[in-house]
Amino acid sequence: MRNDVLLAAAELLATQGPSGFSVRAVAGAAGCSTISVYHYFTNKQGLIDAIYLEAFERLAAIQTPPGTTDPVEVVWSISMGLRRMAVEQPAYYRVMFSPSVPDVVPSPASRAPARSNYQRYLSAVRAWAASEPLRVEPEVAAHILWSAGHGLLMVELAGLGPRIDGEAAFRTTVRVIMDGLRGTEVTSSVSRSATRSTDEESRTG
Repeated sequence: MRNDVLLAAAELLATQGPSGFSVRAVAGAAGCSTISVYHYFTNKQGLIDAIYLEAFERLAAIQTPPGTTDPVEVVWSISMGLRRMAVEQPAYYRVMFSPSVPDVVPSPASRAPARSNYQRYLSAVRAWAASEPLRVEPEVAAHILWSAGHGLLMVELAGLGPRIDGEAAFRTTVRVIMDGLRGTEVTSSVSRSATRSTDEESRTG
């Protein structure tokens, strides 16, 4: 029942936003009583926090790298995990990354897994950069890959753009970007600025 309530709540947030999100609406969508919702989550804020925690736990499980020490394969696997999450569990994905729910604010504790997830990705890109030269610092490379992937997935989930093979398009995008990042490292003022911003966000996030 708890998982049913969480999924129903995530779908309401993803499709209707804060205006359609209430304990009563969640109970109706999950086919249970409001008492059941309060039993598991205490209040509305507790339900919101639980959605975020559940979503990032699921993403972390999907993004578990294969049994390999090859840093390129690890970065690739984590990147592909993003699309798996978006396609297999779109409601949770939208809640995690869509700006369509700006008035729903999870607590600092429930946002911690989001920071941990990105730091895990950044660590994988840093390991890749340690194994071969990249054209930019790993912090910038991670941001480019992450942003491009999310952008493509949000467009796909919204049903925008041409009707193409989403899986193939995503794989091609990640492959082209990774290939483009390889090469002689170039330290530019923009790259240094982005690195400082990433470090500051890590300290204050």
